[in-house]
Amino acid sequence: MLTFVGERHVTFPEYPCGFDYHDSHVTSGSETLTGSWSAGTGEIGPASFTVAGRRFLLELVHSERRGRLEANEPVATRPWPWQ
Repeated sequence: MLTFVGERHVTFPEYPCGFDYHDSHVTSGSETLTGSWSAGTGEIGPASFTVAGRRFLLELVHSERRGRLEANEPVATRPWPWQ
């Protein structure tokens, strides 16, 4: 299960403007982890994560398969080749 849980802003000494992170909880059976997505310095690409031994890509804003996404609509997809 993939659930959007919120946004947070983090600053760094090297980049005081900081970055906005969009966090989602990913749950599979008894395993839960937090996946974070950020446009960072401008590249809007998926964030990779592994849950229950399977690799997924977390997409937000735009999905390779679904196009433009609604605000705060996270999508988890399996990368090719399927693992």
